[in-house]
Amino acid sequence: ARSVSMPQRVIADQRQTLDNDGVSISGVAGDSASLDTQSLVSLPPVPRGWWNDVPNRTWANHRLSGQELRLLAEAGSGISVQKSDRLIHRFDNDAVRAMACVQSSGRLILGNAAGELHLWDVDSAMPVSLIGRHKSAVTSLAFHPTGGLVSGDAEGNLYVWDIQSGQILETASISGPIYSVRWSRSGEQIAVLLGDWSLTTKSMQLQLLNSPALQRVQTIALPHNIAIAQQHERLGWVAVDWSGIVSSLVTGETVGSILKSDVS
Repeated sequence: ARSVSMPQRVIADQRQTLDNDGVSISGVAGDSASLDTQSLVSLPPVPRGWWNDVPNRTWANHRLSGQELRLLAEAGSGISVQKSDRLIHRFDNDAVRAMACVQSSGRLILGNAAGELHLWDVDSAMPVSLIGRHKSAVTSLAFHPTGGLVSGDAEGNLYVWDIQSGQILETASISGPIYSVRWSRSGEQIAVLLGDWSLTTKSMQLQLLNSPALQRVQTIALPHNIAIAQQHERLGWVAVDWSGIVSSLVTGETVGSILKSDVS
């Protein structure tokens, strides 16, 4: 093999020989290539903090109302439904944009990106029926034993359904995309959250509607980071932001907090 000599940066009088494909390369230290080790400065230890932590892949992990069912969502893994810690089914993100639980039967109602609403059986892990369709992606669902099923979509359409017949009982068109819908505990009001949380310069808007006529009774401006509004048994209507901070809609004061993964 042909021997080739070339200068390298080395420390003090060290020499390093590398063999690559039969070509020998010898490093020769000259005055211009030598390094004064006394001038080296020790580096500080690697800083530690939340920026070094492994990101939490779980962005939703909470119990579905009244059942042994749990909704689990992880980045890159889609959305799964578990029963007693046993995986029932895993969905991709477009297949499930919103979910509600029918407590009396243990079945789920799923809304997808195509605007479809499906009644879904947990034990068989199969869809039972197609309830109906929106013209755009379903963004939120809520079920109440007496009020029925309410659904909202990306174009601001709000529907109240009879899930047995698929009949639309009431409908309303609201300006702006619907972000979240929630029934009051009595089933007499619906809280509709409007807006886009990614637009940090614009506030969210909450509309409280009477049921079943869907007449607006109150409009409240909320910060852009609000995720849902729901009714607490003691505090009345409260707003929950994406960090899990709960604040009263009456006083605006912080009244508690929940786990971030429970916000949905």
